[in-house]
Amino acid sequence: MHLAMTAMTVAVVFALTSCGDPATAPFAGSSVPTTTPPTTAPPDMAGSGLSVASPGEFIIAFEQQMAGTLELDDNGCWFLGGTYGRGPIVFPPGFTLAEDGTTVIGSDGEQLADGTPMDISGTILYAADELPGGPDGKWGNHLAFCGLHSGLVVASQLSAATVPTATEATELIKRLDTSSLVTEWPCGYGFATSSADQRVGLMIVPIGPELPEGGPVTLPDDRFSAVVEVGSNLFSNNCDDVFEWFEPERRSAAKFEIVSGTFTYPDAADLACGGPPKTIIVTDLAVAVPDGEATLGTIEITNKSLGCLAG
Repeated sequence: MHLAMTAMTVAVVFALTSCGDPATAPFAGSSVPTTTPPTTAPPDMAGSGLSVASPGEFIIAFEQQMAGTLELDDNGCWFLGGTYGRGPIVFPPGFTLAEDGTTVIGSDGEQLADGTPMDISGTILYAADELPGGPDGKWGNHLAFCGLHSGLVVASQLSAATVPTATEATELIKRLDTSSLVTEWPCGYGFATSSADQRVGLMIVPIGPELPEGGPVTLPDDRFSAVVEVGSNLFSNNCDDVFEWFEPERRSAAKFEIVSGTFTYPDAADLACGGPPKTIIVTDLAVAVPDGEATLGTIEITNKSLGCLAG
């Protein structure tokens, strides 16, 4: 059961062009010959090398957030490698291959070497029939050569994964405007919200063997864990017991304890899964930072699936 909120995006259309070797083995019924590929592939063939998107051919109607490691195989194919699987990558427009063939250069000049941790937005295709031209087209050839593995990763955005330093995290919290925490995360018995990029999150969650009684709460309170956290992909796999190979890894840079704040926790009767959304309004919010406190003001957080758990 997936309760994590997923962003739906306007359809983005991409066309893919590539150069490299033709396929050396059939893919999902492809009639591609299995002979040894020539050194230079015909221009309409997509084999090894850097496969780069240009407008017109692939449709990304639903974007997913992915993460993993950039991997270069001996045959020149580039992959996104995850914990449980891997898939060949189609890069966004403007990406090129360095002269040495072992480094990808982004449209902004960022250099991405084999082994670089990556954050990617895009989609994954799992079958040859989903490819433009089907299994006998150039992208069928590409996958016949590189292998589909766990799915073809078609990227709309791609960059090296980064996590702020502790100092950077502190400065970010000092400048934090709670209006930037726009994404709410349902599920469980607490309340959580984050920035759209999941780099800053605020979590107020009951702890202990028993749920707290409903009523006024003044933080800090031993019945609750209340923190503002800085990192990346902070809500990856939120309330989700199904783990995909490409899902982002949660990385934490720093946690800041909430040292001031008041709100009203819902009554026990309101904690049953399936009930209406519940909202808390936290006022006089402040967190501890190394040189004192950072005042954050007031924030409203809604849990649309209060009392529901993964499974």
